[in-house]
Amino acid sequence: MERKEKFKKWHGGLSSLSLIMVTTLCFLGCRKGNFQEVDNSTNNYPTTPVDSGRNGNGAGYKPAFEGQTRAPGAITQTPIVEKEIFRSAKLVHPWAIKQVDKDLFIISTRQGEMRFFGLDSTLSDPIAGVPSVFYNAISGSNAGLFDIALDPGFLNNKIIYFSYSKGTIDGNRLAVSKAKLNISSRSLENVVEIYESTDPKEGTNVYGGRLVFDPQGYLFVTVGDRNRTDSHYLAQNMDSSLGKILRIDKNGKPAPGNPYIGKTGYLPEIWVAGIRSPLGLAYHPVTGELYETEHGPRGGDELNIIKPGINYGWPLISYGLEYGSNNKVAQNRGIEEISGSFPVKYTYNKAHDNVSNLISQKEGLEQPRYYWDPVIAPGGICFYRSNEIKEWKNNLFVCGLASQKLTRLILKDGKVIGEENFLKGRGARMRDVAMGLDGALYVITDTEEGRIYKISKK
Repeated sequence: MERKEKFKKWHGGLSSLSLIMVTTLCFLGCRKGNFQEVDNSTNNYPTTPVDSGRNGNGAGYKPAFEGQTRAPGAITQTPIVEKEIFRSAKLVHPWAIKQVDKDLFIISTRQGEMRFFGLDSTLSDPIAGVPSVFYNAISGSNAGLFDIALDPGFLNNKIIYFSYSKGTIDGNRLAVSKAKLNISSRSLENVVEIYESTDPKEGTNVYGGRLVFDPQGYLFVTVGDRNRTDSHYLAQNMDSSLGKILRIDKNGKPAPGNPYIGKTGYLPEIWVAGIRSPLGLAYHPVTGELYETEHGPRGGDELNIIKPGINYGWPLISYGLEYGSNNKVAQNRGIEEISGSFPVKYTYNKAHDNVSNLISQKEGLEQPRYYWDPVIAPGGICFYRSNEIKEWKNNLFVCGLASQKLTRLILKDGKVIGEENFLKGRGARMRDVAMGLDGALYVITDTEEGRIYKISKK
């Protein structure tokens, strides 16, 4: 069958799309009591943490509560198969994977492409109409095309939202656009940019860019702090979108119900502040809580439950170290509070760059529900909602860029009680994970020759 004919076949799968949207809307709207909780007891698991043999960078930090880090190792009892199902040099540094039909996924790549991937191992040509992105191919760069989110009404309107770094004359920033996805013609139509982050900066790092719709149909957008000495402090300044999670409507305007609407000195699109490098965002299918993962510096990667109006502390508190420093309290050097400011604002004083005053806990600043040290560099995340592997039901799966593994977290009452790693020894940075309609997990790698792994029941 010709490639074009295959995409026509996929385009016709409205029943599959219906199932996707029902699944998506259910997982967004479900609340505790609508599902039977799975018994995630760790009685039969080893008590040794999965990374017990590695020393952390911030080993001198003490957790704020028992179980905040290094949870017991878990072992899946169901026979599992890990299989590489695709690899191609045409899939350059893939960033996000979303299922749009029974046998069809859409994948974004950092170099600025979107492609369709079929479960018959067919990779389409690039989708036409994707706007230009600010991309840098140098090693260590984070710039490019990021996440894709399906509109809650995707079944009927075929609208998608996507995030990317946008180059401007005064630097570059995160942007969000929306468009109509034409599957049969492999193109984006009616592309409209709806949001730009504030404070453009030079450099190619820490944009954030994860997109998730809430049950009311509003869009969460994660924005990184850009990882610059002169930008870390902006995560605390409420007139900046850097280091924040935002909540906007489908036209990019502040969403109704945001905690800072009408308050002088606050951006009305801000939902929470004090965020560093947020790359994972997903709703718990039972509790309806919004979970987020973010990179710390050297040590202190975090798992948070996101609640409106909360300050998550960065860069005033952290369980990690600044790059280039061996002092565990050297992270926010040069960051100073502006006297008399309200809301409180901070600035960067280069003359005081060696002043060290970081702590891991402070009243009024939220603690992570879990942190990793040594780091895993968490990428995309997803909750397992299928009954295919019953012991995984409602578990959180986290991609590890630095760990080069997929990590399973068992949660109970908002705490991690078990941790398990998959895709070990593959030698690839795990970027994003999606649960397919077949109950399998599909994982993409952040590599020049992009790979796709499938994890399923044997």
